[in-house]
Amino acid sequence: MLLESLLLAVSWPNLWARFGAVDDHIIVEMLGGQGRLSIAEIPNAVLEHFPEGNGRFRPGFWVAYVFECAWAGGYPTLWYLDRFLLLSVTAFAAYYVVTRLINPFPAALVVAVFLLGLPFEPWTRLGAAEAYAMPVLVAGGAIVVRAYSRGWALWRAWPGVSLLAAAGLFKENFVLAAALLLVGFVILFRIRRLRQRDWRVFAGAMALAALNIGAIMWFLQHEGAQYLAERNAGSLLSWTSFALRELGWTNGMIFSLAIVGLLSILVPQKLSRSLVALTATVVGFCLVQIAFYSGNAETGRYLNPLNLACLVIWAMVFHMVTPRHREPSPFPGPWRWAAWSFLVLSVVAGSATALGMARINQSSTVAFQRELAAVTQAIHAKAPQLVVLQPYDALNDQERALSMARYLRVGTSVDVSTLPAAVISDAFSAYLAKQLEQWSREGYAGDIAPYTPRANCISITFGPSKPVCNISFAAPR
Repeated sequence: MLLESLLLAVSWPNLWARFGAVDDHIIVEMLGGQGRLSIAEIPNAVLEHFPEGNGRFRPGFWVAYVFECAWAGGYPTLWYLDRFLLLSVTAFAAYYVVTRLINPFPAALVVAVFLLGLPFEPWTRLGAAEAYAMPVLVAGGAIVVRAYSRGWALWRAWPGVSLLAAAGLFKENFVLAAALLLVGFVILFRIRRLRQRDWRVFAGAMALAALNIGAIMWFLQHEGAQYLAERNAGSLLSWTSFALRELGWTNGMIFSLAIVGLLSILVPQKLSRSLVALTATVVGFCLVQIAFYSGNAETGRYLNPLNLACLVIWAMVFHMVTPRHREPSPFPGPWRWAAWSFLVLSVVAGSATALGMARINQSSTVAFQRELAAVTQAIHAKAPQLVVLQPYDALNDQERALSMARYLRVGTSVDVSTLPAAVISDAFSAYLAKQLEQWSREGYAGDIAPYTPRANCISITFGPSKPVCNISFAAPR
């Protein structure tokens, strides 16, 4: 109850958000002028968006997204309620797993640290694939843990194993996390005790993961990568620093590893080996995920599912510091107070960050709809032959231009064109700038028309400062 109340409090501003400039234009495109997507149109809508043609392979995401579009339609509040429900599924599944190790109250706080902070970003957006992949991955793990805690064979947890293997179909990097978790669970169930049925279930899941990896590599090879990642020693170090800083591990990780090291001296040798193996698994998981993301944008949603390592570390620490069944703790009082202090401070800081992100999302989407309404009003008053969008910064305005073009095409049926951007800041920005130039010459997907000067037009200029969207009733020079 405490955990759910906290998640609802930080998610509350999202319930008043509107469709924004980032990703949400896909919803408007699928709904079309009629404002709805019927059940009969779902197969065609999935096939229109998958394959994506840009090196991405996430069929599960598009199936879920299209079904959600058919259900929630053009009502942003329903979409954000869905995000809260998906967040709740992730939270309850993680809470179930953690309560196998520690008491309910610290378990709720540990799960809060796991979900809040910058990793909360997927729950403040409508187009983040992590919002689907995380509940699938964590729920699958919870089902397997439930089977283990009840002494069942691994094959009886086949729904959980299947969910773990399917998580990579929603977001590409999750296939790595799923494979690591599957191997870890096989070790947990003890390899020597596994029977033929267990190995069949495990082999089927790993085969699906292998096919998923093969499909990802094939699409990357034949279509190229949408996001240009410059992987080198500098980007690896930068992303590692970002992950440690934003997941609150700068102090927490050091404290955790200190406890693990101290406990390995105090506890029996067999348990000590288990702790070392668990620590090695967590570190390996971190290295794989950081290597995958190295060179990409340092943004909150990319910390998923890396934050699972944070969940494991905190659960492991409190399992050692505050035993679940009132056993005496091997650590003196100052160690326990330090653990509780770090945990509470992390919850407070994470809650403030998550609430701030939700508020920013709410205000930015409302502001975008206000800008869109002003442009629509100008179109109705002027009845132009063409609306020309003039981006300022390719990195920030490329998707904004496409989004406004789609909104205007659905709402007004006026032709919309774009011009090249004025500012190019990095390699990815240059890639987006080339797209804007191509759209200006050739148009794009029926949403953007090739630019040809016309006497009766409206120019929309995106600026670096407020007002972001300037309207003029003249052709751009």
